[in-house]
Amino acid sequence: MNAPHSLVDINQKIRSKKRAKILRRIGFLGVGLVATLAAVWFFWFSDFLAVSELTVKGCSALRAEQITDVAKVAVGTPMISVDETEIEARVAKIPEVKSVQVSTSWPNKVNIEIVERTPIYRLQVAGDFFWVDEDGVRFTSAKEQENLPLLQLESPNNRILRDVGAVVVSLSPELLNRLDRISANSPDTIELILTDESTVVWGSAHDSALKAKVATALLKTRAAVYDVSAPQNPTTQR
Repeated sequence: MNAPHSLVDINQKIRSKKRAKILRRIGFLGVGLVATLAAVWFFWFSDFLAVSELTVKGCSALRAEQITDVAKVAVGTPMISVDETEIEARVAKIPEVKSVQVSTSWPNKVNIEIVERTPIYRLQVAGDFFWVDEDGVRFTSAKEQENLPLLQLESPNNRILRDVGAVVVSLSPELLNRLDRISANSPDTIELILTDESTVVWGSAHDSALKAKVATALLKTRAAVYDVSAPQNPTTQR
């Protein structure tokens, strides 16, 4: 007579264990869901992990506001959504920016550090003036009276701009101090016009370091034309 009751008790215990296991699983899932929702809220909606400070370093000619406008990182943006590579790509499109590095300082700071291009000569195209750096990149409208050598072109030519940049970078202080303007109808016909209206025939940008040494030495001789296009066989004309 006791056997049926024992079977019932056993079945009840089994069902109770199953219910307890199911409830524990539901509990674990509930805790996991709550933790997930809490994490989502914490990282995406909490002010604690949102951008509250945006710093810009390296500005000289540029203003910090110009960088932040292009960076497009608004205060309140979730830190987890800040893409440093995308910000760098946007800021790098500013012509005056030579390089940019973006970093984040958790919990709420974004840092942008730029290196501006350094002008080494001026470019005049029609009535417009620009600065040009050593890489031949033109940027920023420049005033006509800026104290940099002037290159005049009818239309921009990237090869000429790069080659003239390489030439200017190679010049000695003596040549730079006497350089007034630059003529370059083609990459192979670069000429330097000095302040006394004498001309240094440079030719191409090839061997510019050697040409600069030879031209500097030739300046000790008074002449109207210094030809260093073939630096191993330079000539002068009075």
